[in-house]
Amino acid sequence: MQPESHSSSPKRSCFGCLSLATFIALLVWLVSIPLIRHAAIFFASINPVPELRTQEALAAAIQGLLVLLPIMLARKLLRHHSLGQVFHAWILAAVFHWITLPGYLAAIDAAPVQLIVNSLAAILMLLILQIKHRASQDAPQAQPLNPDDEQSHAPLLVRSAGITLVFTLSALPWMRIGALGSPMDTLLALVMAACIGTLCANLIKPGHAAIQDAFSERKYTRTTWHLLHAGMTAYLLSSALSIHFSGMQLLLMVLIPFVSVPLTLLAIWQDTNRVKSKTALPALLYSLIISLPLVFLDADELVLVLNSSFGEIFFLAMRAAFYTAVLLLGATLGLRLLGRVAQTIWDRFRDDNKEAVSRGIFIAIIWLCAISLGYAYLHTPQPGFFGERYFVIFKDQASLEPFLKISDLTQRKQAMYSALVQHALQTQTPIRNQLDQWGIEYRSFYLINAMEVEGNPWLRLWLQGRPEVDRLLNSPVLRPLPQPPEGFAGTTPLDSAALWNLASLHVPEAWEAFQAQGEGILIGQADSGVELQHPELMDSYRGAPNQHAFNWYDPWFGASEPVDYNGHGTHTLATILGNQVGIAPKATWIACSNLGRNLANPALYLECMQFLFAPFPPHGDAFFDGHPELGAHILNNSWGCPEIEGCDALTFSYAAQVFQTAGVFFVASAGNDGPQCASLKYPPPIYPQVFAVGAIDSTGNLAEFSSIGPALLDHQTVVKPDLLAPGVDIYSALPDQTYGYLSGTSMAGPHVVGVVALLWSAFPQLIGDIDTTQAILIQSALPYQGLLPECPGAEDYPSTASGYGVLDAYQALLTAQNLLAARK
Repeated sequence: MQPESHSSSPKRSCFGCLSLATFIALLVWLVSIPLIRHAAIFFASINPVPELRTQEALAAAIQGLLVLLPIMLARKLLRHHSLGQVFHAWILAAVFHWITLPGYLAAIDAAPVQLIVNSLAAILMLLILQIKHRASQDAPQAQPLNPDDEQSHAPLLVRSAGITLVFTLSALPWMRIGALGSPMDTLLALVMAACIGTLCANLIKPGHAAIQDAFSERKYTRTTWHLLHAGMTAYLLSSALSIHFSGMQLLLMVLIPFVSVPLTLLAIWQDTNRVKSKTALPALLYSLIISLPLVFLDADELVLVLNSSFGEIFFLAMRAAFYTAVLLLGATLGLRLLGRVAQTIWDRFRDDNKEAVSRGIFIAIIWLCAISLGYAYLHTPQPGFFGERYFVIFKDQASLEPFLKISDLTQRKQAMYSALVQHALQTQTPIRNQLDQWGIEYRSFYLINAMEVEGNPWLRLWLQGRPEVDRLLNSPVLRPLPQPPEGFAGTTPLDSAALWNLASLHVPEAWEAFQAQGEGILIGQADSGVELQHPELMDSYRGAPNQHAFNWYDPWFGASEPVDYNGHGTHTLATILGNQVGIAPKATWIACSNLGRNLANPALYLECMQFLFAPFPPHGDAFFDGHPELGAHILNNSWGCPEIEGCDALTFSYAAQVFQTAGVFFVASAGNDGPQCASLKYPPPIYPQVFAVGAIDSTGNLAEFSSIGPALLDHQTVVKPDLLAPGVDIYSALPDQTYGYLSGTSMAGPHVVGVVALLWSAFPQLIGDIDTTQAILIQSALPYQGLLPECPGAEDYPSTASGYGVLDAYQALLTAQNLLAARK
């Protein structure tokens, strides 16, 4: 018995009003759900929730369900004869959400793992499609091309040459802004691009065939359906990729659907049969375009919350994507015209010369494009491979207890420096010798007995097996930018009335009563840099006017004099010692740029710590050229090192002990991951030796963003923060000699640094006495009177939300005066 023919049932040639409205509503829904999901992920990354990776996987699974169910319902309701294969492709794209879910279980700094997971998921989906195709009895059959057909040569030449030219032009902006990762990263990115591009082409092809049959005589309706089907399929597929955070995925969600538009137009305009039968060329173009962001950008770098400044990589990537889109549209129109011209010229060639001519022209274009790409890449600002590195922490750390017997701080620092350097050299020698033999690059550190090593999988296994190695951390390396990012400028002139923070700490009263403004105290700042020419900071620079050796270090871009790449560092340092806006305007400063960009790693943070402990000259060796007698008295650290930057909880624990032993007061901002309970979880503010500072606003309430303890350190809870200080709408200096308001615990920490500078300038006998200074700050703190979060320990003393209370400069100096008087 023969099955009933589908043609026997009546076909509707167009939608009714209700069906059209339903279909439009479905499109709006399908476009909105991925955007809503990524907006939720973005806000979750600003205010991290516990187990963000699990939350990402759950959000992706829910997205797949919210996409799948409406499509299946619409498939039942809208039985238009052209929609069967279209809905089928969209359903498979929705199912792809669940196949990629394992990628979210990878560590957030393990982009290669996600590349592998997405590649395997695409291969699995391609196998499913192949099985379904073979099992289907009415699958559309490919129409083979006749190699002797003259009309097929010209379109093939135009299409192949056009794809090569389009890719060459599209690659140029990505080469300009990006850089290659390691060879393995590059290979994995190419494999994923090939898998996703092939899957995209194979998902779209059956729907195109159905549309071609349904609207064979209705050109514009058919074209609309082609574009709609291809764009939405590509959009759903790209939104299903498992990539941590939302930067790279948002980029692909824009780029991949856009590729489908010109590719579909080219297929329709140049060779109708190829819409139905061939996927090799579409798969190639999809793969090539998808490979551009994957190869030249690192997904770990596209964290939106950390790339919010202009000139950073996410904005450069979006601009490159825009240029690619414009080039693709222009190429589509150009190839339409070129196809007609080529066919006219083609007809004038002798038949026996056509094949040779086509092959020769195509090979010439390939060579021209390859040479152009090679030349362009070699002349980019950042040629070469920029792979990940490992941060190796050794088991044997030097004992610090003997140095406490040295009463003179300068002698103690010098003895510590010599001992730490010698200990690192002795214990690292076997591994250093082996790495030298293998030609593997590395950097050694002494403040922590550690190394940063150029990474590859077999080396990781070898290092983990070494008995002297305690643990191995990732040290993610940002790929270089074509030029350093520019700092943002303020918008307001100097306004002394805006300094509510100084008034709330009773700083003017402290100045008047104790006649101290930070004289003789050296501040060490590790931040985004400093604008040297700012009137708030120029006079207090120890290296003024042009003595930058031992006073400034830039491990990011090698700037020879202080410069601020963001504006953050200028703002925080001016709060400490600015001439008009600072707490201790007579103090001096040196600085290191550990955050020349918004993501650093353990090695960069440690490099600045070493410089501030024992400054060394430009291009000097920290092991042999350091001068600890020139090191800072107090450190301001308005940064934290989360998992994505490679740190674990204990990464800088030993360094914090070194600074305490050396008598250097170490201040760190608590972090901006509140209001969740136990959100104070990243080093260095979690260490007992580090004074952690949370933020309050002008009304005295805890800032919503301020991280909350207790902190977890080596399986033990530590009550943090230690104190609260003003951190909302803080008025201070910004680049281009301007002023403005910023908020964050980054603004709160400098207040404690400034008050300690006042303490030590008023009472020099306290310099280097970390325990007594901390006790004075705690005893003089005012009780916190604001609202408390509903977190365990928030109402205790010390509180996991407010620590020991609120900083007060006048009370701190008064308490110190009384304490020292009682000692006499």
